[in-house]
Order: sequence, then C-alpha cells, then structure tokens
Amino acid sequence: MDLIKQISEEIASISKEESIPHSQAFIIWILEQYYTLSRDEAINVLTDSNADKRIDAFIEREDSVVIVQSKLFEDSQKKVGEKEISIFKGCIDWLKQPDEIQKLNLPKLYDASMTFVEKWNSGANVELHYFAFGKFSSGANQERKVFNNSDSRDRIQ
Repeated sequence: MDLIKQISEEIASISKEESIPHSQAFIIWILEQYYTLSRDEAINVLTDSNADKRIDAFIEREDSVVIVQSKLFEDSQKKVGEKEISIFKGCIDWLKQPDEIQKLNLPKLYDASMTFVEKWNSGANVELHYFAFGKFSSGANQERKVFNNSDSRDRIQ
C-alpha cells in the first residue's frame, strides 16, 4: 500500500473514532506518530480551533515547550508557502500575552499561554514544529532557515 494512502486511511480512522474533522485527526496522528503520545495525551495537548493563532498543539516538557502547527492538504503535492511559516512564528508573541488570548475565549489556548509565560520566564527553549500533508515551498524553507539562524532566536527553533 502506498504510504500516502495508508496515512490518509489512518487519519480517516482517527476522525471517525473521535468524531472530529480530518484536520484535527491529522494533528492527533502527528502527536501519536512523531511524539509517541497516547491518544488521550494527544487529545489533551490539542489546541486546534478557529482563531487558534496557528497553534494546533502545545506540548510542555521539563526544559522546553513544543508548539505544533499542521496543514492537511487533500492534494499531497500542494505546498505550504512562506507567508504561512511567517505567520506561524507570530504565535510566540500571542503566547506571551495571556490576557489577549483570554479575550479569544479559548480555554486550552489560554492555559497554554499561561504555561508558556512561566516556561519562557524560567529560560525554557521553544520548538516550533510545522507539519504538512503536502510540501513546503522553497520560500517556506528559506523563511525557516533565516528564522533558525537569527541571533535573536537563540532559544527558539
């Protein structure tokens, strides 16, 4: 079986089992496969919703936080553009302002922002992970490289 088809079927299965959209099932699939979280843990760290400021999942670790964004394309040849990566990086500014996130009425995202501020103030590192069921454009890859090589981003990758 072709890998793309297999992953699509696994995402569809999660969607059906959890009664959630395929886009959220894709995030759970990532959390289970890449981060080896259990289904319950994956659901617990899921923050995906409308107005989520490009934060689909927030994982707290002892000395870091991981912020996950994903894009599920029906066509696996479709590309994430440079603008999407640039917007995703802005989630850090939002997470540093829990009072602003509280106005969005997204309790899980608000809790994540409170944890983020605590971790940030204690010197924790931040990992931004963007997954696509598709491809990344050359502009998106360049945006990532420039961001990762920035002197001002010594705690953020």
